[in-house]
Amino acid sequence: MPAGKSEADNIIVLEYGEKPNLTQKLPHWELCEKYNLIDFELGVKITGAGFPVYRGKGARLQRALINWFLDKGRDAGFEEIQPPILVNEASGIGTGQLPDKEGQMYHLEVDNLYAIPTGEVPITNIYRDVLVKEEELPIKNCGHSPCFRREAGSYGKDVRGLNRLHQFDKVEIVQIANPTNSYSKLEEMSTYVQSLLKELGLQYRVLLLCGGDTGFASAMTYDMEVWSAAQERWLEVSSVSNFESFQANRLKLRYKTSAGNNAYVHTLNGSALALPRIVASILENFQTPEGIIVPEVLRPYCGFEIIN
Repeated sequence: MPAGKSEADNIIVLEYGEKPNLTQKLPHWELCEKYNLIDFELGVKITGAGFPVYRGKGARLQRALINWFLDKGRDAGFEEIQPPILVNEASGIGTGQLPDKEGQMYHLEVDNLYAIPTGEVPITNIYRDVLVKEEELPIKNCGHSPCFRREAGSYGKDVRGLNRLHQFDKVEIVQIANPTNSYSKLEEMSTYVQSLLKELGLQYRVLLLCGGDTGFASAMTYDMEVWSAAQERWLEVSSVSNFESFQANRLKLRYKTSAGNNAYVHTLNGSALALPRIVASILENFQTPEGIIVPEVLRPYCGFEIIN
């Protein structure tokens, strides 16, 4: 579990698949070195710890996942957005990152801009100060972006390799929903994320977070975790949340009801998916003595079936 979360307090909603039975159990950071996929030390040289360099088949696998996630999102009715990766203070306040999480964000003081911690921030802020029509709901967007988090206070074995980074890529899904059906949209988004994990052939579980682990902006959150056979622990790869009207109130994001009144929408978002731990899980769970087997759905995107 990530720092600050207590597995005992959260509810396991379901668990899917069987844990792989491996003939070898190398952690992904050793596999990355063995097959020259990701260079962590080179990233330290160029920038610092937590900024890895993807290369060769590692870079191609990462790009394949991004393209596949975006194509799946399009097929599910999400409009693709390529958002800015720097946002102003008003955007951070609108989605609840400021003033709560400024210590975890990279701040460009000269221009008073923030590097985004997630694509949720710029995509949701598209609709700041907007009055939408009821018949336009739900509005569904997805977008790929690099994400930046200082991860202050993170240390120890759980941050090795790709487990916790300062820069990582993620495909985010966002919905602007009618309050009357926002929780059915939350279930829909959870099911969608699970479908991606199933198609990748990864064993996973879904947690319903308790109040103490749910972010202060969220009314309800599901976490999706993938089993890491080499590290023998669960890795969080997605959170799907319903913020109800919390963000909409800050954003002044409303809709015109059929009765002619203005009311706040509900906003939802989720990772679909975060790349680092998905890459780590693929490398670890599909390793064989002959090489790492690439999930079938990714082969047309990356152009190879095995990493060896």
